Amino acid sequence: MSDLLHERCPENGWLLLVYDGATWIGTTPAARQNMSLLGVGTTANVSNPFSAKLNAALWTAKTVAKGGTGDLFLQLNKEAAGNDLGLTLKTGFVTKALVGLFGSDRFRLSVSANGSSFFDGVSVDKPMQNGFIERFMYRRPRGRKCFERDVHRRVRSSIRPVRAAHT
Repeated sequence: MSDLLHERCPENGWLLLVYDGATWIGTTPAARQNMSLLGVGTTANVSNPFSAKLNAALWTAKTVAKGGTGDLFLQLNKEAAGNDLGLTLKTGFVTKALVGLFGSDRFRLSVSANGSSFFDGVSVDKPMQNGFIERFMYRRPRGRKCFERDVHRRVRSSIRPVRAAHT
């Protein structure tokens, strides 16, 4: 059978089937709907139902000429405020930074040297009410012992709620 495939060119109407170890799966768009696992360059599993091992990835907006809007939105949703939603940035599979909503609806950007103790660099609680920068990652200028406290006070006092104009 393999010799036959090498000698014949594909023709219109042929269907490619892929064997997943248990059954043959069609590759038509309809057959690929509602897949429970998808691995690209790696094997997907129950913990990571979509897995990709790549050097680069691109998501681009569908152009107006192709019937799109030219916009692209990536939407992530969590079930409840107490759940987690975010990006985990790792080096050697050790978490170095977290960006998102973790255990609440407070937006956080946190960093870690060891993957277990995290330092909040940016924290925004209840949008447009209590936004502040917790700390900066910086090198303190010589002779300035209170640089961090001064910056924190200045930044915090400069963020003001934006109120909608009444019409």
